Amino acid sequence: MRNNNKIPDSCLQCYVHHRQQLVAHLTRVGGCRALAEDLAQDAWLKLAQVMPEQRLDNPKAYLFRIATNLLRDALRHRALLGASDECPLELIEAVQADPCGLVENQCALQCVLRQLDDLPPRCREVFELARLEGLSQAEIAERLGISVNTVIAQLAKARQRLERP
Repeated sequence: MRNNNKIPDSCLQCYVHHRQQLVAHLTRVGGCRALAEDLAQDAWLKLAQVMPEQRLDNPKAYLFRIATNLLRDALRHRALLGASDECPLELIEAVQADPCGLVENQCALQCVLRQLDDLPPRCREVFELARLEGLSQAEIAERLGISVNTVIAQLAKARQRLERP
């Protein structure tokens, strides 16, 4: 007899490995880190329900699709409740991209990720905190225990390297 309550290890590994990237994506699109955290966990639970039933070729893509759909639903729900200041309808439309646009965005994302991999560790960390988590220069300096001038220098270095062809 099969135990339906067991979450596959591959599901947990997928979530743990991609959680930070998923939360950053949901925060960027949805504009709310708390909502992104909640939706990432909800997406993982939904993935955990599906994985015992079927083998997935690309669980990361499935996880991101689940999370994106959950975000779209949450934004629609908020818009219906009249919370349009928090969730403009443009955000809902941004989540609903055409297939060609998704492929183009995925290719561009892979290019950017390769460029980020080439950055020195501190430089990349500062850049990710600024661009992906939306922290201010002062917040980054405080979190990393470095000066604001160092943050500014690292961001300039990152921009310079990322703008190269």
